Amino acid sequence: MKRLLFSLSLLLAAVSAFGQGAFIPPQTAFRVVNGLTSPIANATITVCGAAASGIPCAPVTVSIFSDVALTQPLSNPFTADSSGNYQFAVALGTYTVTVTSAGFNGYSYQVSVGGAVVSTINGAASPGVGLPARVMYLYGDSSGVFQTGTNNAPVRTGAQTGATPTATEAPGVVETSSASASTNVVAAIGHNQGAGLNGSNYSFGTIARYTVRFAPGQTTNARFWIGLGDVNGPGDYSNTVYASDAPPRFYCMFRYSVTTDTHWKAICATDASHQTIVDTGITPVTTPSTLFEIVPNAAMTAVVFYINGSAVANITTNLPLNTNQPAAMWTADNKNTANVVSGTFYWSQTLYSK
Repeated sequence: MKRLLFSLSLLLAAVSAFGQGAFIPPQTAFRVVNGLTSPIANATITVCGAAASGIPCAPVTVSIFSDVALTQPLSNPFTADSSGNYQFAVALGTYTVTVTSAGFNGYSYQVSVGGAVVSTINGAASPGVGLPARVMYLYGDSSGVFQTGTNNAPVRTGAQTGATPTATEAPGVVETSSASASTNVVAAIGHNQGAGLNGSNYSFGTIARYTVRFAPGQTTNARFWIGLGDVNGPGDYSNTVYASDAPPRFYCMFRYSVTTDTHWKAICATDASHQTIVDTGITPVTTPSTLFEIVPNAAMTAVVFYINGSAVANITTNLPLNTNQPAAMWTADNKNTANVVSGTFYWSQTLYSK
C-alpha cells in the first residue's frame, strides 16, 4: 500500500471567502499528556494580528465574528466549547491564533484567511504536556474541491458537487454514485495517511485521534463505512472491497448497513472473519451532519469511538496491529438496489502522537 508524505507541521487551509470575510476551518484545541492527546475543554482562543507575539498573543486588536458577513461580533478572546472545538470568521488576511488554558502553557499558530498555507505550531510545552507531532487536515469547499494544505489530493469515486455553507454547516463536498443494480456502486473519498519514506510514523500506533464531520445522503438502500481502514491501492475506493458488511481488510470504522443495522455500529477487524461489532445506539440522520471520532491508544490495545462528542464504544478485541497503516476514508454503496447513494464530507483532522 503506497503512502504519501505529509508535512511535520500543522496543516491549515482557509475556506474560500464569502461576502466580506471567511471562516477559518473548524479547529480543536488539544494537548498531549504522557503520550495521550486530548481536547482542551473551554480553552481560551485569542486572535491577533500577524506580527503579534506572546502566549496568549498581544496586542488584541482584531475583530472576529460568527458569520462570514462580519455582522455578528464574537468576543476576543473567546472560549472553545466543552469538546475544545472552535471556529470564527474574520476579514481576509494573516492572523496569529493562540490557545491557552489553566495548567497548560499553550501554543500559537498563524493562519492566512483567503488562501491555503502551511503553518507551524510554535508553543512551549509544560512537563508531561506537549503537542501532537503532526496534524493532517482535510476539508471540502463549496465548489466541490478539497483543500489539504499539502500536495496530496484524496482519491475520489463518484460525481462531485459542492455543499454551500449555511448558518450551521461548513462548506463540504458531496460525492454521488450512479444508479446500477449490476454491482454495488460506490461513492467514496479516501485519503492515505502514510509516508513512503517513513510509513511507520503513520500507523495505528501513532494516531492519537481521528475526527471527521460527515452526513449520509440517505438512510435507505445504502451501506456506509467511515473511519480508518486498510486500502491496497486506490482501487479499493472505486471497486466493491468495502461494499460488504465484512470487508477483507483491517480497520476500525463506523458502519451503517440497511437491513443489517438500525444504528451506527463501531467495528474493528483484522480481516473478513474477525470482527468486533458494538451497537452505538445512535440512529443515522441525514441532517444535521454528525461528528465521528476514533481514538486508538498507543499500544493499539483499545480503541474508543465517539459520536457528537460522546463515547459510544470501547473495543479491545480484533484490533489491527499498532504498526498497520490505515487510510482515512468513507465509502457508500447501494447494496445492488439500482439507487443513487451519496454522502457529504465536511472536514477531517488526524492527530499523531509522534
